[in-house]
Amino acid sequence: MQLYLDGGGSSLKIFQKKHGDDAPVLISRREGNFNFQSGCRESILIALADACRRFPAEKITIGLAGIIQSEEKLTVYNALRHDAKKELIVMSDLELAFELYFEQQDGMMAILGTGSIFAAKLDDHIIKVGGYGKLLGDSGSGIAIGRKAAREYLKLLDGFFEDDLFQRFMQMTFENRESVIDQIYSKSFPLQSLAPLVLQLAERKSQTACRILKKESRKVANAVQLLISKLPNKKKAATETLWRACGTFKSISHIYPQRTGRAQN
Repeated sequence: MQLYLDGGGSSLKIFQKKHGDDAPVLISRREGNFNFQSGCRESILIALADACRRFPAEKITIGLAGIIQSEEKLTVYNALRHDAKKELIVMSDLELAFELYFEQQDGMMAILGTGSIFAAKLDDHIIKVGGYGKLLGDSGSGIAIGRKAAREYLKLLDGFFEDDLFQRFMQMTFENRESVIDQIYSKSFPLQSLAPLVLQLAERKSQTACRILKKESRKVANAVQLLISKLPNKKKAATETLWRACGTFKSISHIYPQRTGRAQN
């Protein structure tokens, strides 16, 4: 049996793959920030160790957002090798995504979760676009959408424009202008938690929500186009054909699916 621990900016997802299974199955999820650059390394390692003990497996693969240097992988490995008992592999969350969805295959993916990154794997070589983190910007990510929602709400409260639907729903989270500023700056409010609300409001034709998604969807489309341009000519031609066939530019719903759509962190 194999265990996969996928740590992102909002949760730790635990997948299990038993002998004979075609694909890993999600068996547990723990809320919290598991980005290795979040400043919470000790608590992250404690949670990972607990997961290794709770779900013993012949092989455990850990993928964490924010893992950049090989020294960081070694830090995680050394901290958990006794809890894992048997085989332990540590990698970034992007490397784990390719391991899960494109094992021993070439592939391209756009990860739009708390953060975002666009990447292609060709002959075990990974080409990346974006993935700068929440401070430098992650186009199309939950935190980018949530940050814009908070900014637009403040502008609305200041009187720059009106959107009754947007205001009514945002007031359920932030009572007034002071509440927005206090929760974000003093209480570390998770901006990415506003992204599902923006999607719902866009479905209900809120002009503000639609404007936010239109801008972010264009950034996503531009990032995917740039990634395609970095591919070798043969791969680029095939991918461009598929990209056009998807009709991505015709509707933002292709990039931001409705709540019933699938989203990976």
